[in-house]
Amino acid sequence: MRNRRAFFTFFFLITSCVLAGSVSAQIQFSIPKNLRPVQFNQKFDISSWNHYNSVEGLFAGVDGTLVPFPQKRLAFSGGAGYGFASKTPRFHFYTIASFGNQNAVKLGAGFFNHTAANEKWLIGEIENSFAAILLHEEFMDYYGLKGWQGWAQFRLKNWITLRGLFQSADYKSCRKETDWSLYPNKRRKFRPNPAVRSGKENLFRMSLIVDRLDNPIYPMAGFYLQVAAEKALPSSEAQFQDYSGFFSTFRWFQPAAGNQKISVRVRGAAVFHADFLPQHLIDFGGIGTLQAYHYKAFKNVSAVLLGRVVYGFEGDLMSSALFSWIPFSDMLELSVFAEAGKGWFPSAGPSFRAAEHESTPLKYDGGVSFSISGDLIRVDLGHPVNEKNGQWRVTLRVLPKW
Repeated sequence: MRNRRAFFTFFFLITSCVLAGSVSAQIQFSIPKNLRPVQFNQKFDISSWNHYNSVEGLFAGVDGTLVPFPQKRLAFSGGAGYGFASKTPRFHFYTIASFGNQNAVKLGAGFFNHTAANEKWLIGEIENSFAAILLHEEFMDYYGLKGWQGWAQFRLKNWITLRGLFQSADYKSCRKETDWSLYPNKRRKFRPNPAVRSGKENLFRMSLIVDRLDNPIYPMAGFYLQVAAEKALPSSEAQFQDYSGFFSTFRWFQPAAGNQKISVRVRGAAVFHADFLPQHLIDFGGIGTLQAYHYKAFKNVSAVLLGRVVYGFEGDLMSSALFSWIPFSDMLELSVFAEAGKGWFPSAGPSFRAAEHESTPLKYDGGVSFSISGDLIRVDLGHPVNEKNGQWRVTLRVLPKW
């Protein structure tokens, strides 16, 4: 049994981390710089589409891109997989065309049948799968999303991208199908998956991405801005027609002494007419936001404002003589952080005015983070600032989203 568990863990981690593909999800704060990026000089590319959760169980699939005529800059992207607990196939297929100098204009269209989750701006599928398999815990609320979409993307400069997307999709609730974990916890089971309101929605979304970072993976200087506005469009066949939303993320990096740096992240969002649409309301607290609070401490808000400041000592401090006694100290990085956040709940009115909404108290926290190999693995220790009986909370992150 131990050998089987070890083999399963090794196989899953290798295929998920090394061969992981990129599959779109319902967006909220997740605004990718490129929708399904394509290398037109590479005729064929294939990757795995694997994860594990309580709704699908083990999901195994493949994701690939075919570029039959590179000189015409036309590509076909698709993927298919199967959830062994839900006994449900999932798939997506798209056609992508590129025009102009350095692929400045991209057009795409296709159809999909996904298990979606709004929390993918907080935690990735790989990290959530680690938690579900090894710790018997997961952090996403799932729903089925089936339909089609088309988009146009324009790169106005090398660092400015403008995108318009139309999506017509049906929402469907998913239920928990399995409670299996590699190392089961008798005191903990996967929580029931919450329902969403079923029905069709035709959604138009405009996004602006401004990228002035010096490095897309490990930035030391510059800023990154994402802004998106979306609106449900009226239709005789659509059940959701009044919803609209606005989402923005700003990140700024500044070098400090030596290899150290300061980073600032600010997120803001507001959704309108989403009172009875849980798939469009926002949750925060815990992983990715306000580390000192339990996950989703604040649920179903219609507006949120979040801020985070981090001073990263990187390897400067841990590699000094002061910490030389710690094994592998040259691989460790230390940073300190401070956070603040506030949310507003939906009101019956059509407009958003903070004074008219019930809100969460303004929350503050601070703490310290230890990272291994540039955030491959990170441990966050956070403590509430404005709570008398607040306690330290420890969070283990694997490939955390920045």
